[in-house]
Amino acid sequence: MILDLSKAFDTINHKLLLAKLKKYKFSESALKTIENYLSDRTMRVNIDKTLSKIESLMVGVPQGSVLGPLLFIIFVNDFFAINIMSSLVMFADDTTTLYSGQNLEELIRIVENDMKVICEWLENNQLIINREKTYAIHFPPSSHISKKIIEPRPENLTIKVDNHYVDFVTETRVLGVILDSKLNFETHTDTVMKKVNSRTFILSRSIKMFPSKFRTSLFKLFIVPNFEYCSSLFYVLNSNSLKKKLEYCFAKSAKRIMNINIFNRTEAEQYNLLKLLNILPLTYRLLYHYLCFIYIILKNPKLELFNIVEKHSTKRDLRSAFSLPIINKNIKLYSLLVTLLKTVNLFKKKDFVITNCKTNEFKTNMKKNIEAIYESSCFKMDTIFSLEFDKKKYYEDLKEKSQLEQTNNTND
Repeated sequence: MILDLSKAFDTINHKLLLAKLKKYKFSESALKTIENYLSDRTMRVNIDKTLSKIESLMVGVPQGSVLGPLLFIIFVNDFFAINIMSSLVMFADDTTTLYSGQNLEELIRIVENDMKVICEWLENNQLIINREKTYAIHFPPSSHISKKIIEPRPENLTIKVDNHYVDFVTETRVLGVILDSKLNFETHTDTVMKKVNSRTFILSRSIKMFPSKFRTSLFKLFIVPNFEYCSSLFYVLNSNSLKKKLEYCFAKSAKRIMNINIFNRTEAEQYNLLKLLNILPLTYRLLYHYLCFIYIILKNPKLELFNIVEKHSTKRDLRSAFSLPIINKNIKLYSLLVTLLKTVNLFKKKDFVITNCKTNEFKTNMKKNIEAIYESSCFKMDTIFSLEFDKKKYYEDLKEKSQLEQTNNTND
């Protein structure tokens, strides 16, 4: 379920907010300061140059400020204490509930019960669901896993929430990423390329007016960020054709804006052409961001994924320092856990888990050595996401690693 709150920041009740802050042991002076910050605020509406009369604001936190979002987060903090079976993922006022199950009818029943509890909490806290922007999305099992299961179409599925029906959709946008029911991210990739092509076309119409140095700045400002947002997602795309399209789109923008031709060139050749401009080729860029993403996970024990990864950690600091989970289906090759572990195993464990190294230092070192890292492991990187999977060889390697660990433990 993807929930959307109607005017979330503008409907925060001041008295209720202050009561919650008091429960969180805020001092009296802090409470009075915040009360003073929220009180005596006014508003008026301008329609066709006609101003309405000034009205006092009794609810809402100021947007565009540092304190406003913080107060909202504190206000909804106890939302995670409600008793539901679904998992909650929340970023400011964007809320998503997740639940998985074997039986679709049972799954819908549980989600409906959870939504009753959520709606009751929202009502008690004077928050309102925007029903027009609240959707449900169903991720069915892969066809080669459950060929005998006939999954209903999204238009035949509904969830009843507070005497209203929430429709199922085949794709929806969550924090700027378009999720589709098949999780192949084709729509999201196409959207990114359309945005890049549109900006490239607009800039190229008058690009000759600008000096070459400023063209580079335009490329970094308007083109590169589109490829960097959720770039770890692009790195683990199953489809090689989508990756090729992204690389072509990147190369076309570089040609039309900076007049640098990187078409049909190797990654190393692209790197030599772009390094003087402090720009990484797209392939290097995706690898760099994915490695930084892995490093952040392995450095932060508070993350849930950190604990899962640590279960597969061995005592060795060499390559293959993480054992892979049992893979009984080819689709698990594309899971985040498996691709993460296989990627880390290309390097020494200590390269990622260094307590004295700060994240910025790690990023700097990775950026300096990204070409060498790619050249030393690009062949193996391609095999990480390959559809070909030799189960017999995999279990033989797994058995050999297990025996080696037992021998090492015995020697210790």
